[in-house]
Amino acid sequence: MKTNRFYPHPIIAQEGWCIIGIFVLWTLGLIVYSDSNLWQAFALLCTTCVVFLFRDVARNIPMDEQAILCPSDGRILLVEQSHDPLHNTDALKISIITKSTRGYALRAPISGTLTHVGYTEGKHYRAKHDRAGSLNTRYTLHIVAANQIACTLVQASGKIARKVRCYVAQNHHIVRGERFGFTLLGGRVDIYLPINAVPNVAIGDRVRASSTILARVPLEQTQS
Repeated sequence: MKTNRFYPHPIIAQEGWCIIGIFVLWTLGLIVYSDSNLWQAFALLCTTCVVFLFRDVARNIPMDEQAILCPSDGRILLVEQSHDPLHNTDALKISIITKSTRGYALRAPISGTLTHVGYTEGKHYRAKHDRAGSLNTRYTLHIVAANQIACTLVQASGKIARKVRCYVAQNHHIVRGERFGFTLLGGRVDIYLPINAVPNVAIGDRVRASSTILARVPLEQTQS
């Protein structure tokens, strides 16, 4: 597995280093200068929770070339026929909602070239509402693989955390499983696949970034 030059730090996400450092210093200060065991225990608990919030371990990536991998940890919210928001073509839409108690690294579902990376300021609806994917603050990415299989991915913010981060630019070649962004404290990811893609997940399923196969593209599609 290659190291991602944009996001090379697994186990603890680099977005959390500064925050974790502050909590560690606070905890150490209480341990050294405070006689209150209650405050020391509280600080240690808070620090542990913050570390848990930003955990980001390496993942095994399936080698199936026809597989579309899950871009984020979370739960499947929707699996339906829809329209690609960039090209207004028929597509299979799979929506993933993430919890508000985690930070989530986003990872590429396929290998290919980013033909579009766009940022849109927007609203801050709850991520479970379908309009969040089209109206909230979001990044929209379009990836085209060497075999011409393409997907559009919308990384939208949620109600609590109102910022999303994306570390790749247009024309960058991305590798499946490569980290390309980060969402903190809940959000939504909508992925639009070819209309003939066969879903491998159902509404309510728990999924893991890079490890879970969202869908497969039929063999005849990849050979055309």
